[in-house]
Amino acid sequence: MIGPKFKQIFGLFMFVLIATAILYLWIHYSHTKPVPVDVADEDLSPPDMTVHPGPSETTMGVYRQAAIVSNGEPCSKIGIDILQKNGNAVEAAIATLLCDGVTCMQSMGIGGGFLMTIYSREKKHAVVLNARETAPGAATEGMYNGNSYASKIGARSAAVPGELRGYQAAFEKFGSGNVKWAELFEPTIKLCEEGFNVSRHMDRHLKRYEPDIRLSESLSNVLMRKDGTLPKVGDVVTLPKLAQTLKLIANSPRRAEEFYNGELTDTFIQDIQDNGGIITKEDLLNYQ
Repeated sequence: MIGPKFKQIFGLFMFVLIATAILYLWIHYSHTKPVPVDVADEDLSPPDMTVHPGPSETTMGVYRQAAIVSNGEPCSKIGIDILQKNGNAVEAAIATLLCDGVTCMQSMGIGGGFLMTIYSREKKHAVVLNARETAPGAATEGMYNGNSYASKIGARSAAVPGELRGYQAAFEKFGSGNVKWAELFEPTIKLCEEGFNVSRHMDRHLKRYEPDIRLSESLSNVLMRKDGTLPKVGDVVTLPKLAQTLKLIANSPRRAEEFYNGELTDTFIQDIQDNGGIITKEDLLNYQ
């Protein structure tokens, strides 16, 4: 039999033990500095769905006629200018997206694709234009053999671009007729020639993927500065070769076909295949 005196002593011992543990935890966490989160890991942390997001940093407003939102700082102004030329929402979107493909090159560009939902208030009808990338004809289910890096980085990971042909389809089918095809490209061509400032978002991605950029001769030629460093926030970046490409597409009567079956095709395919990619001329020709 356990006597009352033993129970009292045991209870007092447990109380002291628990109190000591609590005190230790309080001292430990009250004197521990928070560990800084690496910038590159922010994108990997999912948002807390139980917490309502804070207000956007974007200046909010009430608009009677139209509003344009873009990722790239100068791009919404480009879209507005198209509307002021009596262009419609589709044409403004194309001009804005072309700009985003330059100022947000880490996210999109003419080597990618897009989905566009077009709603007609008069007809009360919506159309979805699917211009996403497609797998090359030579692609197979096991082509990466478990190598996830090769499926994300490098020419072998590249799919058949749909962006330019999608822009042309949207312009020809839904354009207003008040804006020329070349006018959608001209502001972005000017940005490529005169330069644009690196944003915080772009800077974060340049730092995150710097090892991969340095391994790529073509990316290094485009992005590396003369001193061997990557541009940082606020630095001016110019893209003269991209400006030449966009000029050809903008001013040619064949428009996007210069890329898919024209003057740009052989150069593009050669560059992809020289770096291990599997896209062919037939892939570009057959894209629709």
